Amino acid sequence: MGFGKAGMLGALPVAGAFAAPLNPDPAAIVETSAGKVRGGLVRGVHLFRGLPYGEPTGGENRFRAPQPRKSWAGVRDCLTWGDRAPQEFITLDAAGGSSDLRRDVEDTMPTYRDGMSEDCLNLNLWTPTLERGAGLPVLVWLHPGGFEFGSANLAFSDGTNIARRGDAIVVGINHRLGALGFLHLEDLAGANSSFDGNLGLHDIILGLKWIRENIESFGGDPERVMIFGESGGARKVSTLLAMKEAEGLFSRAAIQSGPGIRFPSNENQTRRTQFLLEELDLSAGELERLRDVPHELIVRAGVLAGQRIRAELEPGVPFYETYGFAPVIGSGLAGPPFDPAAPATARHVPILIGTNRHEMSLSYTADKRFDVVDDRQLAAEAQKIAGNHANILLEGYGRSYPGASNRELLLIMTADHSHRKDSITLVERKLQSGGADVFMYRFDWGSPVFDGLMKAAHTYEIPHVFDNTQLCAGMTGGTADALALAEKMSDAWVAFARDGSPQTSGLPNWPVYDLTSRNTMLFDDDCRAVSDPGREERLIWRQIERDQGLWS
Repeated sequence: MGFGKAGMLGALPVAGAFAAPLNPDPAAIVETSAGKVRGGLVRGVHLFRGLPYGEPTGGENRFRAPQPRKSWAGVRDCLTWGDRAPQEFITLDAAGGSSDLRRDVEDTMPTYRDGMSEDCLNLNLWTPTLERGAGLPVLVWLHPGGFEFGSANLAFSDGTNIARRGDAIVVGINHRLGALGFLHLEDLAGANSSFDGNLGLHDIILGLKWIRENIESFGGDPERVMIFGESGGARKVSTLLAMKEAEGLFSRAAIQSGPGIRFPSNENQTRRTQFLLEELDLSAGELERLRDVPHELIVRAGVLAGQRIRAELEPGVPFYETYGFAPVIGSGLAGPPFDPAAPATARHVPILIGTNRHEMSLSYTADKRFDVVDDRQLAAEAQKIAGNHANILLEGYGRSYPGASNRELLLIMTADHSHRKDSITLVERKLQSGGADVFMYRFDWGSPVFDGLMKAAHTYEIPHVFDNTQLCAGMTGGTADALALAEKMSDAWVAFARDGSPQTSGLPNWPVYDLTSRNTMLFDDDCRAVSDPGREERLIWRQIERDQGLWS
């Protein structure tokens, strides 16, 4: 048997300026549980890049639970970005559309600045002080990219500015992804399986345990740890809230444009695994050979398996069915994170959650056909997301937004479908279980790039949260308005990590979210708290979900 149709993946861009190593800082030497590490200094902030928290995940360790990093002698320099997990980035080019505009859009996105290998269990840490006992809040970033690609080594999540501005520690965790991190092998391997599951999540938990054990040595408070993430990173946050092993390792959670209610079924993920094996010309009886296959071929086979799964989807399926590799029930996850109810493990964790007004505009703007949307296109896109409920959707949104262009209606509808309605569902179930406070936001600020076509796109709040709007001017325009909003948002995120509330002096009153007032902070040039924004659309989607049997 060979390895079949899976080929080698292409190279990813590397940003030269960020790839440059740091100069070592003699004052930045810290004793950790595995040995001493040395970092560098960037604009008054101590930075440790590629600090290992786990053993390499290749060979016999592949598809097995992560192991803590073995101790080393001497001082280990942490001056260059660690490797990210093996992956194949799904570019906008692969999705079709106008090639010229696609390239322009991709140029505005943060580029990778790291290598790639199965020695990927590493983290980056920014701290304004190395005084033990300083008691700084800790913000732990889980990167976007679904569960299949991405890195903690990206420009928009550089922690220098927010660490300095907020007097806080920022940690970004790299972990396994895609087929190497979320391949579901247990059902095929049987009861005596040597294969573990949900590996990417267990990697993150190991990283959180490292933080719990070591963060005081970097000036942090292990009792004030906030996990936060966007898109796939937010779904990781949602899932960790439901995992008993993660309980107590963090005290706050922020979920940005990625509510994790539930995931494709274990049966669906077993089918994905079978497709991957077919791409590699392996049978279910040859699973042990997966440890010998070059990781590039496994990643490529995973991409091809995903394409086959997506080709089977019917119009109007729930958005979670479109996920690629994702967590499965078992392997530390007792059930869907927030279905049919919130997990008990989330009860005492305050949550900050929200979405962007035009989540899907990145995809639509990459395809010039959607610069102007006619009635036929609008109806076709509504049918994709709502199936035979498309007319109900179109009529309802038309009533809510009289005079809006078809393109504006398309972007609001698809954002509500993909992210906002499930964010509200997650919050409703959290509140029904009682416990800690919830704060809701919506990011409405329209980026000026591409003549304003991008609007409040998916990921476009990240540079504001990290106070990186100047660094990521290709996303934000680098305007004074962007910088002013970044100051407010980054302060709010640090306040939430520190106190469990995002209220700051720079924002108007931000009440907690409840099922009566549904107070929501709208982030824009003029920030304001609004009661139940988008109420009519919320009720439309709830009715559609009832008709689909997704809501009682």
